[in-house]
Amino acid sequence: MSKKLRKELGLLEVICISTGAMISSGLFILPALAYSQTGASVVLSYLIASILVIPTILAKAELVTALPRTGGDFIFVDRSMGPLAGMFSGMAAWFSKRLLHFWALLYFFLFSNIISRRAILSFFRLFVSFFLLYLTFTELS
Repeated sequence: MSKKLRKELGLLEVICISTGAMISSGLFILPALAYSQTGASVVLSYLIASILVIPTILAKAELVTALPRTGGDFIFVDRSMGPLAGMFSGMAAWFSKRLLHFWALLYFFLFSNIISRRAILSFFRLFVSFFLLYLTFTELS
């Protein structure tokens, strides 16, 4: 009995592939680059960073338990410091999430030397102009 493989990808398959690509680059590629630059001290730096993040994790766990609502950091800041601080927190989260992939791609191209630095700078200028144009015509204007 021979089964033919289907040549299609559904939503679940695409999500699994893209999630695997993101996790593998964060877990395997970046530490390898850090190890190549610093040597065995990268293990010590990961240990120190993991110890320093424990209070943040515990505080988040308390906040999630106290305010079981959707909205993430915006809800926590809004409830503790008021709506103005909540708005700035939400906007900061929005900007950081929008620019995250751009900077990741930019650094990937810079370090891999796939394209020239001049092309990257022109791409950066183009991105900034389109990003400002996007902000002009969205709800943030």
